[in-house]
Amino acid sequence: DAQLDATKRALVDQYQRLGFSDVEVTIGTSPGGASASDALSAGVQQVDVRIAIEERVQTMVGSILPEGHQSLSEGVLREAMGSKPGAPFYRPQVAVDLQAVLLQYRNRGYRLVAVDPDVRFSEITPCADTAAIPPITDFRFRSMTAGCAKP
Repeated sequence: DAQLDATKRALVDQYQRLGFSDVEVTIGTSPGGASASDALSAGVQQVDVRIAIEERVQTMVGSILPEGHQSLSEGVLREAMGSKPGAPFYRPQVAVDLQAVLLQYRNRGYRLVAVDPDVRFSEITPCADTAAIPPITDFRFRSMTAGCAKP
């Protein structure tokens, strides 16, 4: 059913935004309960919907390390990015951050600039209670400017 598929996509997206990039969502249906026959006789079909969510491991942003920047301050670059240390890691946000950093350079007249996001994941560390510490993601944004600023 299209509505259930849309619900599943929305749940997966929400959990991914919370750092659960490998979340598994399963939606199942079955005929309604004891009153299902009464509902059918009234022309209404009832179903039970079961939603199972397996979160798996949550990933958090550990650090964001701008490298090679000379024309813009680290503060300007960090402010432009939506990803922040301690926040959940959401892979599509890296692409948004890349565009935001490029825009900062271009708005200052740098026409030729290359920014290379390098995302590194730490290992999962088991705890005494067999749970896992969320992996930490480190961003390294390497930037290299070429070209001239506006006169």
